[in-house]
Formats: sequence, structure tokens, C-alpha cells
Amino acid sequence: MRAEGGGLLRRATFPQLRILLPLCAGIVAGRTFCDTLSPYTPWVALSGALLLLLSLLLHLRRHNVARMVAAVCLMSAITAGGILLVMSQIGGVRTAWPNEARDYVVRVVSLPRAAVRSTGVEAEVVRGDFAGKRIRLYLPAASHPVAGQRLLVHAEIQQPRPSGNPYAFDFPAYLLTLGISGTAYAAHWCALPQEHSFSLRQWALRVQDAAVRRLQTHFPDSESAMLAAMTVGDKRALTSEVREAFARTGTSHILALSGLHLGILFGLYQLFVLKRLHRRRFKIVAVAVGLCLVWLYALVAGMPISLQRAAAMLSLVQVMQIARRNTLGLDRLLVAALLILLCAPLALYDVGFQLSFLSVAAIMTLVPLFPELPTKFNSVVRVVYSSLLASLAAWLGTLPVVAYYFHTVSLTSLPANLLAVAVVTALLALCALFFALPFAAGLLVPCMRFLLNVLTNVLDFFSALPGSTLELYPTATAVWLTLAALDAFVLYRLRRNRAYAMVCVLTLCSLVAEEAWAHRPGRHGQQLVFYNLWHGSAMEAVRADGEAYLWTHGEGAFADFEYVARDFHRRERIAPLHSLTRPHRDSLMLYAPPLLSFGGQRVAILCEKQPRLPHHKSVDEGPAVEVDYLFVARGYSGSPTESLKRYRRGLVVLDASLGEGYRRLWAAAADSLHRPFHDMKHRGALVVRIENE
Repeated sequence: MRAEGGGLLRRATFPQLRILLPLCAGIVAGRTFCDTLSPYTPWVALSGALLLLLSLLLHLRRHNVARMVAAVCLMSAITAGGILLVMSQIGGVRTAWPNEARDYVVRVVSLPRAAVRSTGVEAEVVRGDFAGKRIRLYLPAASHPVAGQRLLVHAEIQQPRPSGNPYAFDFPAYLLTLGISGTAYAAHWCALPQEHSFSLRQWALRVQDAAVRRLQTHFPDSESAMLAAMTVGDKRALTSEVREAFARTGTSHILALSGLHLGILFGLYQLFVLKRLHRRRFKIVAVAVGLCLVWLYALVAGMPISLQRAAAMLSLVQVMQIARRNTLGLDRLLVAALLILLCAPLALYDVGFQLSFLSVAAIMTLVPLFPELPTKFNSVVRVVYSSLLASLAAWLGTLPVVAYYFHTVSLTSLPANLLAVAVVTALLALCALFFALPFAAGLLVPCMRFLLNVLTNVLDFFSALPGSTLELYPTATAVWLTLAALDAFVLYRLRRNRAYAMVCVLTLCSLVAEEAWAHRPGRHGQQLVFYNLWHGSAMEAVRADGEAYLWTHGEGAFADFEYVARDFHRRERIAPLHSLTRPHRDSLMLYAPPLLSFGGQRVAILCEKQPRLPHHKSVDEGPAVEVDYLFVARGYSGSPTESLKRYRRGLVVLDASLGEGYRRLWAAAADSLHRPFHDMKHRGALVVRIENE
């Protein structure tokens, strides 16, 4: 970027932004209002076509006002196109699956991911009405499916549903971005005879699996896991400790294939092949072969968004060099983003897409603002200085997004990245030789293990430093304000206009005020939270001062609660819990099983398994009690009708862990008695905010 100079950046207009920005606006509008706009899809298409035609007609006129209106019409047409693109992708993913278990023939399209209780794979339905739909399939833990294998499974495929727990990860939105239509658990499955067909995707998965197995034969588990992530993008075996060490030092991008890895590998190809060719015709052929290898490598690595961006930019650079044309680096970045969004509009919501493009854009815009080193310094000092500037720019550009998604900001990122990238450069070069020269493994493996040891020691040193990380929980508004302030600062440095400096200062002041208001003490008030867990039931009563009471029932309920409520407690600064294991009474809480009273709200908790009694008796007999919420938890087996007659008036909350047949009985009983009910399996967790009196 520095070679192209800051002057080019100052004079550039970037016409791609006139297409990219309205396209992104259309994608956001289509994703946000998809259900609302679905009936009006033909009208959106017609409006976009008319706006495009009007912009062409107005552009033919030489009047300035007409051309300005034409530009507005064109951007509106592009926005309508973005809406149609994202709605088309969402419509192709969303599927109304049958509400019963059926037999499906599926093909495994990913490498298996083993867990404690199950083995997860991505599969594609290959027969029937749902052919072509992709699902996330979970098999018993002892299962060993193979990529490309056809399976016959008996399962009930369900649409992904959000858990609804406070600040929980939006798993359905993540699956929608991946193009996955449903999830299913198949307790029984069998492999079908292999078809004699060739698929480029299946070939790529087999190559990736073969590369991982070769690494596992020469390296211990922890080392092979890191090498698999850095070479072929396989992160299945990475432990939480390794991920945490990279996250605390701000070097997680080393484990995610991106322009760094592709640049190193293509640099080796350029050094040993392209630099040796002098005739233009041979060089064109070599560049074409190199680009084919680049895209094959991206395919083997699973085509992550960051690698797609790097491969697209590298292809544009090489084509421009062959055509003997020069173009600004930011232009290539915008074109790469435009191509990716046209092919997969929901990639805009991918965290890798956002971080990849923000980091490269920050490097291209911020690095030219720093002074260059005088030529009297040697090349090593200049390379170190350039690397520090690039790391600083990428850190600043991705800081708000990293804090928003991961809530951890590393303060040792610059020195850690400087050393880690140098080690990874040498390590990737050795990895390329390791895969290309199998007979040299005995010589290469000790060198690679030495470099891995150096890398882990560097990460351990920086992550162990006191105060090396900050824990931040910015809001989405704070992220946008931070990026706007950074843009205003860049524009001020480029154009020296005081208006941009004032905008930067005002934006920073707004950022401070917004964060102070969003994190003010007592902001959450009092609330009741009925959690949606996997292996039990949990309900939490949170006071305005941050203290909380927790009730759990079922084996594994507390472990599930700790996992799903971790971000909620950290973000809201909720104090250690008072566990309601026995009757409890204080100024705000009264718990006398099965009744609980908190903040003026009465909750009846039904959780104990009911004994079998004669038909003329019932454990639910007794005086009627009026409650605000009737929580039917895991383990309860009483009569729904009699329970509803005893506990009157309140909203019925059905725990997600109840059996399907028992849940239907409760739904029918509540409907017959005109009682509202909230089924957490289908609607997610229930959060009740209690206004302070």
C-alpha cells in the first residue's frame, strides 16, 4: 500500500462504493424484514426494474439535476436487488420439515466432528421432496461417517430454533448463513453402497482428511491440531486452552486461514516459479496455473470467507499485472467484497467476512498515514517497522468488532503478532515442503516441532502478562460509532478539513455517553428468567442490585446453566447466586415449594414425579391458588387438567426437556381451559422484566 502512495488514496473516488453500500443496505433490509416482505417480492422486483430503467433514461440527459436523480434511482434499484438476493437465498434455505420421524437418504458433505455425546456432520438430502437441502446431522458418539458417504437415517428433522436465553449465541442465524435448513438426531443409521460419482467438493474433503491424518501420524494431538488449522483449515481438534491462548494474545487470525497464509504460500510459488520465468507467454501460463492452485487450496480448506476474499484479491492483482494495468489496493478489496456478496449475500453477517475486510481496509487506509522510515535504515528494521504498522492498523480496524463478538481485547497484540507471524511464515514454508516431499518428513518434522514450541512459548509468555487483556461488552451502536470516528479521523488526515475533526470528536463523545448509559448501574431492573436448557430445568430471579436467586432441577441442569448464563452474568455484572435448594425467605424472595414469590410475581414450580394414586384421588387436589406463572419443569408427571384447575390464572411455561407427548397434553389442556402457555422448545426461553414499584 505504501508503494502505491497516500496520494492515490487521497485522490481516489472508489466508484465501487456506490454499488457496494446500497447492496449492503438491501441485504440488511431483506434479512431484517424477510417475513414482512415475502408477500411483496414481485412488487420489489418490479420496483427495482422500473428504478433501473428510470435511472438509464435520466442518465441520457445532460442536465446535472437529472443525473443526480438518476444516481439516486440506480442506488435504489441496487438496494432492491440486494433485498431480492438475500430473500432468494433465505427462501432456498428455509424448509417446512414434517413433524414426524421419517427415513432420509443423505450424503455426508463435511468431516465428522466428534463430541462427548454425539458425532456431528453436515449432510445433504439426496432423494425425495427435500433433495438438495442441507442439514446438521447428529449421530451416536461411536459413529464414524466418512465424507461423501451415503447414509440411510431415521430421524425427525426440525427447523433450527433460537434458545432465547439472554445474550445467547444465535445458532439459527449461524446455520442460515451456512445454508443449513434443519437439524436432526439419528439414533439409528446405516451406510449405503457407495456411488461411482465424482464431486469436486468430495475430492476436496478427502484431500483435507488425508492431510489431517498425515499430520496426526507425525505429530502429537495438540501439535497436529494447530498445524491442521493453519494449513487446511481443520479446527475440529483444537482444544479450548489453545483457542484461549491465541485469543488472549490477539493472534486468533493465525488459526483462521486468510490472506496471511495465502500470501505466504503464493509468495513461495512466486519466488521459485514466477521469478524464474522471463518470457511473457510462459509467465501467463504460470500465473494461470498458480491461480488454479490458489482456488483449489481454498476449496480444500473449506472455502472460508477470509480465504475467498484473499483469493479474489490475489486473482485480481495477478490479472492486472498480466494486463499491465495498475489499480489501487482498496479497489481490489471492494471488488472482492462485491463478488462475494453477489454470490452469497448472507456472508455479510459472517464474522469472518467482517473481520477479514475490516482488517485489510484498515491496513490500506491507516498505514499510509504514518511516516516512512528514512532510507538509511537497513531492510530488517524497515520490515519490522512495516509489520508493526500493519498489525497496529489491523488491530485498530477490528477492535470494535472483536470486542462486540468475543468480548476480549488483547493489549499485547502488537508484539505477539510480530513474533508469531515471523514464526508462522517459516512454519508454513516447512509445511508446504512436508506435504510436497513425503520422503523428507524425517528432516522436516523436528524443525516444525521446534517452531511450534517457539510459537506456544511466545503465546504463553504474552498471555501470562498481567493486564494483557481487557473484557469489554460494547453495544452494536458503540461499534458503529467507533467505526464512524475512525473513518472521520482518516478523512481528516487525508483532507485536513476541520469539519472531519469535529465529527470525530462529537462521535467519540457520543460513544462515551452511549456506553455510560448502556452500562449504568441497575439498568436491568428486576427480572425472572426461565432458561431453555438441554438436561434439566432452571429459573433465575435477578434483583436490581445485581444479586440473583437460582432454582435448578435435574442432573446436569447446573452445568448447562453455567454455560448458557456466562455472558449474561458477565455483561450485566450479576453477583454470585443464592441457590434455592430449601425454603428461603428475605425482603425480596419467598420460596416455599412449590410456590415462589419475587418482585410481586408468584410462580408455581411443578417438578416432582407424581406417584400413581387411585383414580378417585389426585396429588393436585387442594384449594385453588392464583399464580402469575405455572412452570412445568422436568420430571413432573401430574395431570395437566387438574394442575391447571388448582393453579389458576397464570401463564403456563412448559420446559423444553418435557417429552413431546406430555407437552401436547399440556397444550391441549391449556387450550381447553383458555390458559395462555409458553412452550420453550418452540418459542425459546422466557424473560420477564418486573417494573420497580
